[in-house]
Amino acid sequence: GETKPDLPFPYGSIISPNVLSFVFLFLALGAVSELVKQRLITKSNHQMMVMGLSPALRWVGELSVWLLLIWYHCALVLVVMLAMGSAAPTSAAVPVFFLEVLLAGPAAVCFFALFNFLFWCKIETANGADDLVGNVVCQVLQIFVMYPSVILSIPSVRESEVAFWVLTLFSLLTPVGSITACLNALYLVAQKAQLEALLDPAKPDTPAVGDFFSFVVEIDYCDGGTLCDLDPTLNPGPLLCIAITGVSLPLWFWLLWRIDVKRFYRPVRGNVPTPPAPAGEDEDVAAERARAEAMAGGGAGGGGRGEP
Repeated sequence: GETKPDLPFPYGSIISPNVLSFVFLFLALGAVSELVKQRLITKSNHQMMVMGLSPALRWVGELSVWLLLIWYHCALVLVVMLAMGSAAPTSAAVPVFFLEVLLAGPAAVCFFALFNFLFWCKIETANGADDLVGNVVCQVLQIFVMYPSVILSIPSVRESEVAFWVLTLFSLLTPVGSITACLNALYLVAQKAQLEALLDPAKPDTPAVGDFFSFVVEIDYCDGGTLCDLDPTLNPGPLLCIAITGVSLPLWFWLLWRIDVKRFYRPVRGNVPTPPAPAGEDEDVAAERARAEAMAGGGAGGGGRGEP
């Protein structure tokens, strides 16, 4: 009979996304641990607020540092793609991955910063903060990234179209899951082109730039059952990862602004009664009391905590 061609084995799609996810994991541990230490141990962020530093300016500085670190590590992946040329996923994948990195970087920084507010317990040492943060961050990222992939590997779950897309979209909601899935999709697009070239020598074995801009990647490893008994696989495409990252970026930014920044400019006004002023109260104390009462009552004399 006819000799069956050797199918390309996806070494890159197995190794590279996992390596990148570990890089993001260590970046997340560093970012969250530093934020927790500032808030619960050194209290440097409180001291900066007392000195009049704008909360927005503080977060711009914090997020810029970690954003540059994330872009730096992702740029290494882009350099490798350009250097490898025709090797999978080929240099044609650079534009789509660059777009994903451009969006996933800020989304990842805001997402990591939100972990800071999961910790309200008393932490006395820096080592204690590192241990606690490391445990929580690892567990949460596993829930969002690793567990959906493990569940999807179960054949009965993967056969369900609803379960497949629910778990896939859930994992893509986080920047870590989105960028690793995008890198995996780039390898799958290249692998699909290699497989189609084996089955039809007239087709090119390297994908074009436009081939990477796809919402889904469906690969038929068996050419309709003539080569083996495996069913075609359906995977999220690079364009779907980019779209979800673009949608989730405003969400993570809004949550960070809502939780930590907005409260400094728009404090919660309550109806807590204030005791009457004692007789002979100092003039400065009386002026501050009047200002506080006006702020509590929503009067014009009250300002937010961001005011000097």
